[in-house]
Amino acid sequence: VGAFFWAYMSLNAATRRRDEAGGRKHMGNGYFGLAQGMALTSMVCAIGPITGGAFNPAIGTMGPFLGRSASGVWAYWVAGLLGGALATACYRVQNFQDFEDQEEAESERKAPAE
Repeated sequence: VGAFFWAYMSLNAATRRRDEAGGRKHMGNGYFGLAQGMALTSMVCAIGPITGGAFNPAIGTMGPFLGRSASGVWAYWVAGLLGGALATACYRVQNFQDFEDQEEAESERKAPAE
């Protein structure tokens, strides 16, 4: 859940190309840092007690090096990859117009000049 939330927020805040009026320009989101901070704060408060606050798989992997059990380390890696993949798929479905515009621009560049 945390990986999905973080990746989905990052994709929408950093890469969104359309504004609400439907313009094609890159929005230049000046609130990206604020969005990251608020997302991380909400993740720590909501699911931090469950995960131990290890939202990065590398941090979750440190448990065995600190004398803890290694039985749950796989969950940090699998959940992170699945959450990121699901967030990417949801972003692609929600913002399909951005991808159509990108494909149009690429086809115009590749088209031979007449």
